Amino acid sequence: MEITFKMNQFHTLRTVILTLVMTLFSGVGQAQSSMEPILPLQFGSAKEVPLVEETMRDPKIEENSVHSAEEASARRDRARTIENQLEIDSKINRRDSYLSLVELYASIAYYYTDGFDGKQDLNEARTAQIAVIKYADLLANSSNKKTAEFARASYIVHTTRYLIGSTRDSSIKNLRFLIDKSKLNLALKRRAEFLVNVWDVEHGRSQELAKLKRSIGSLPKTGAIAARLAIARYEAGINPSGNKSGATRSTYKGFLATAAKRSSTLQRSQSQKVLSFSLAIWRTAEGTRSPWAKPPFNLAAYSEFLETVLSRSGRLSIVGLRARTQLQSVRIKIFRSLFLVKSKWMTWIVEY
Repeated sequence: MEITFKMNQFHTLRTVILTLVMTLFSGVGQAQSSMEPILPLQFGSAKEVPLVEETMRDPKIEENSVHSAEEASARRDRARTIENQLEIDSKINRRDSYLSLVELYASIAYYYTDGFDGKQDLNEARTAQIAVIKYADLLANSSNKKTAEFARASYIVHTTRYLIGSTRDSSIKNLRFLIDKSKLNLALKRRAEFLVNVWDVEHGRSQELAKLKRSIGSLPKTGAIAARLAIARYEAGINPSGNKSGATRSTYKGFLATAAKRSSTLQRSQSQKVLSFSLAIWRTAEGTRSPWAKPPFNLAAYSEFLETVLSRSGRLSIVGLRARTQLQSVRIKIFRSLFLVKSKWMTWIVEY
């Protein structure tokens, strides 16, 4: 009876010890959550510079942005009503109708591209973009080529075609014309110059790099970040296909660092794009020479969505040796205690 009682005590103590082990490990995880975040093992490519699409948007349309799926649906219904009127009413002001359709469909495209409320739908965005091109082209063709209306409509046509990957070389050629010979307003002109400069740098016109650097101060926040990322890719010796093709200049790290700092106030999905692209630049430029624990940019800018626990699967930790040593030390102490307690109880039982 006494031996059975002692054995029950042993099992109870073992349960208590195991509970303590789990608590200690939980405490280690919580302590590490305040340390540096960890990087995802998988990252994107260095092919497409992020935030270019956001930069090229018409600011007037963006001011009247869509904030919900219900609002996007209401604007789509409004657009279809105008389209029906165009078909049945020959007296309707067609230029005004085209302009309304451009603005309605562009705002819908922005909404489904961003997906800030979890409603991202690139198919819906693409459908809206095609409609934007259609009606912006009709508006441009019905406008006097010496007017700002023609310039704005043409800008929307060629930037949207560029963004969906259609005839990019032709789009850049037309944007050059708009920059030099149209009444494009200053905000759109700066955006057009940015895109042309990025294109030129990507296609080996290194003399245009200085223009791209100078443009940073005149661009919206997304454009300034996108310009730095494009410059970083060039300085890292990476071509537009995302492959290493030239010498790596250490100056690329400074542009990545500044892009990270500036992206801290972006929407989460936008920051994720910047981080993914920055990782691709860094790892493509450095290969295995640079340890994962030393990225050339401050991860604090991405702390909102990066995990802050040690890696278990599919990720690489940059928490650092200090945290790893701490975890190993706790494990050693725990298992040593378990061994000693169990050995003591087993010895006592045998002796009894």
